[in-house]
Amino acid sequence: MSEGAGLLLLVVGLGGLGATGALAACCLRLRSPIEYLLASYLLAWLWLVALTFALSPARWLTRGTLLAGIAVGLGIVLVAWIRLGRPRAPGLGPALVRCRDALRAPAVAILVACLAVAAVYIVALAFFTPSNDQDALEYHLARAALWKQQHGLGHVDGADDARLNLFPPNAEIGQLATMLLAGRDRYASLPQLLAYVALVLSVAGLARRVSFGVKEAAFSAAAFATLPIVVVQAPSAMNDLVVGSFLTAAAYFGLATRRATTIPLAVGVALAVGTKLTAFVALPTLALVFAIGHPRRRWPLLLVAIAAGCLVGSVWFAVNLVETGGLGTDVPNQPNQSADLEPSVLAVTSLRLALSVLDMSGAPGPYALVFIAAAIGLAIAGLVQLRRSRGGGALLLAAALTAAVVAIPVVWDVVVRVVFKLALFAGGHSLTDRFGWRLNTKAEPLVGGYGPLALVLLAAATIAVVTLWRRRRLPVLAVALAAAPLTVLVTLAAAVSWDPTRPRFLVFGVALSAATWGVALRARPLAYATAGIGSAALFLALANYHGKPSGLFTADSIWAMPRWEAQTTRNGFGADVLRFVDASVPADARLSLAIRGDDWIHPFFGPTLSRHVELVSPRRGTPSREAQWLVLGPNAAVARCGGSWQAVFENEAGWRVERRVGPDRCPSPSD
Repeated sequence: MSEGAGLLLLVVGLGGLGATGALAACCLRLRSPIEYLLASYLLAWLWLVALTFALSPARWLTRGTLLAGIAVGLGIVLVAWIRLGRPRAPGLGPALVRCRDALRAPAVAILVACLAVAAVYIVALAFFTPSNDQDALEYHLARAALWKQQHGLGHVDGADDARLNLFPPNAEIGQLATMLLAGRDRYASLPQLLAYVALVLSVAGLARRVSFGVKEAAFSAAAFATLPIVVVQAPSAMNDLVVGSFLTAAAYFGLATRRATTIPLAVGVALAVGTKLTAFVALPTLALVFAIGHPRRRWPLLLVAIAAGCLVGSVWFAVNLVETGGLGTDVPNQPNQSADLEPSVLAVTSLRLALSVLDMSGAPGPYALVFIAAAIGLAIAGLVQLRRSRGGGALLLAAALTAAVVAIPVVWDVVVRVVFKLALFAGGHSLTDRFGWRLNTKAEPLVGGYGPLALVLLAAATIAVVTLWRRRRLPVLAVALAAAPLTVLVTLAAAVSWDPTRPRFLVFGVALSAATWGVALRARPLAYATAGIGSAALFLALANYHGKPSGLFTADSIWAMPRWEAQTTRNGFGADVLRFVDASVPADARLSLAIRGDDWIHPFFGPTLSRHVELVSPRRGTPSREAQWLVLGPNAAVARCGGSWQAVFENEAGWRVERRVGPDRCPSPSD
């Protein structure tokens, strides 16, 4: 199938899902455009997940059956919509007018203009560069490609990486749908891209829930959209934005007052639980926000909705129970993920998580001077404004705040020394060993942070919100949202051990807090500084995207790399192996793969997923008789007939590629 035909089928399939979600949302008779759009998003996802599960037991999941199932779902919802009197969607016209009016605030206009330009580049990264995120190549994309190959969800034979089988599947179901419809992996980042949009909408909606105006809501959403970890996750094939979007949308619907909104609330919780285990970490914060935001008479209904969502979303745990006898919440081949609840360790883990929110993503060393450039721009605008009126002082102060960002690494060193001494006093060397770290400067989906803007707004907005609440100018709900990162952080510290990849699990908490950041628009210097810092951080995150260099600051450019090089640019892992496979193994070959956990799987399928890849245990597994090629990772021990395979590639790291030269007919297997 040609790429154009695949794209057309993808558009048709996604259009059908979108129409299904939109009509179902109409049936709920929601009042606001944000409610309608988010409900459409959740209900479309729900039908895709349900359909995929339904087609999987009989191995009926193909492009044709998926399209047919989408059509059936659309037909069912269409009939329901007609029988309910053809309820209309909320009008988007007035909302667009209010959004246009919000752009009259200069800080909002600057952020939105920068985001509009960045959106083009983000989409280009998503669709025109291959995925090279470590987790994506190890199991996110790999399990989707394997499910496509076996025509249904289910545990995969021969998997040495337990994450391929045990982790909840919803985000990968979205990736699988793009692979089935388009016939390639080019569009596998669509779930994250759509989640990015849904997160931004949810932040704006939550801001409106706590009585902020349209301008303030737009400011909150735009500021959140510039955070580095959120920006670089958007074009990736990870799942952190996906689960974050489901949880944040659930929070938005849970804070409504109409009974109809409990349906998308339950759907959001179900989808989140079925996407990532960290959804359970977010549920206490979700319940706390609901308890503060509603009178007690509403609590039972909300509790039932959350419980129902958890029950429906736990289907994959039942699959794990049948396949392995366990729920799959403890991954055997991964480092210990359980938290140490010793008070000193818990305190250090919490502190590390809190400090990891701040980083200098994309701004190592001299690249931080981009913040100085942004400050100069604000200063020039301020000087021009001073000559015309008295409004330039706010811009000059904003310029000073923006320029101060370059001092963060210096301040950081001082803070770390103080904390180190306190930790040494409190817990000895074992405690300080757990604490050892340095300020992150990589703009990267796995280990990146939220940038300097998060520090500024989390601190300033929280202080302002608490002050306004005490003056009875904001509801207590605003305080609960502002404090959400802290409650999620403490829950996370009590649930899992520390490692540098944990900050991405805080997306939900930061998104809730971001709903209050519109309060900064009331202080013009802070609003302008947000525009300056946010636009500079956005530029640096994309220009210095670790693993996908733009070529602006380095000789390397993701746009000039062949697929095998682009997929290994983060750490050079297996580059020569992938180069050989791409050049020498036919695109339609049957390939046995004997690798250990944490080795990459997805690149061996090829861009059109046309190779048949079977996983063979690296511990005395046996390749199938149909296999034509065999790739062995370091220290892999595979049982096979010695004269049936010929080595055609081997490197110093221990990787080996063999080609079948005869049938496996030896009396007993031998290496």
